[in-house]
Amino acid sequence: MKVRMDFVTNSSSSSFIIEKKYLTQKQINKIYNHKKLCTHDLDFEWSIYEDESKIEGRVFMDNFDMESYLRKIGIPNNIVEWGE
Repeated sequence: MKVRMDFVTNSSSSSFIIEKKYLTQKQINKIYNHKKLCTHDLDFEWSIYEDESKIEGRVFMDNFDMESYLRKIGIPNNIVEWGE
């Protein structure tokens, strides 16, 4: 058995990219306003960015289930590119 003796962090990061051609303006607005629907305080909020062709989100510590939220607002997982 291996035992880790140094500092262990519980932090993580997540990201996603969605091509805007697959989204409605209503869905884009809901992505920007995701924190309004969160049922608990967010220590770290998702940062949302967009350009002409895509919208992306990044978070250092993921404490909001963005994947489930995107499905809830009608965005299928097969058009979302997830990263770490």
